[in-house]
Amino acid sequence: MQLPENLKKYQDATPEEKDRRLIQGVTGALYDVFNFQPWMVNLHDIATGLSKKCRWNGQIPGDEIFSVAQHSVGVSRLMGPRPEYRLMGLLHDASEGVMVDLITPMKREMPDFVAVEDHVQAVIYTHFDLSITPEMDRALATADRLCLEYEANEFERCWTHMQTDRKFTEVFDMPIMGCADSKRLFIAEFNSIVTEILTS
Repeated sequence: MQLPENLKKYQDATPEEKDRRLIQGVTGALYDVFNFQPWMVNLHDIATGLSKKCRWNGQIPGDEIFSVAQHSVGVSRLMGPRPEYRLMGLLHDASEGVMVDLITPMKREMPDFVAVEDHVQAVIYTHFDLSITPEMDRALATADRLCLEYEANEFERCWTHMQTDRKFTEVFDMPIMGCADSKRLFIAEFNSIVTEILTS
């Protein structure tokens, strides 16, 4: 998959520089986010990373995390009945499982980071044979925002223009899970959606 123009500057690195920027997943797989390719995608590594990253920059009450993996399952379940939409919802933050995430105010000031993240995300969608349409993007924006509001209510975060006072745990009838359980949930959700796609 071709790199976007604004990332091609990273191809000029020396072999030593390229070697130093390799990231190793928990499976042992090595990948380079600056030249990310579909064959580098590993669901286990993605699920591991997402299950250990806390939403809300970690600034939530209590001593436990609320993982991006569990958030992703919530978004998936808000995407409607079509399995390809649900798969997009499940994978919409998958780049964060490969990379680190940054809070939105920082991303606004770091266009190169956003370009790398967008490229990694696009490669992941390609790997899983997802062709993203504008309609899917609109559905994702709606589902992601609604899930975020459920989380805000769950963790007592105050926002303006809230559309709901319902909480994540009551909407999805699931507890806030630890890393291991949220990883298993993410993988089980993926397997269920892909089975539906393959048998429909």
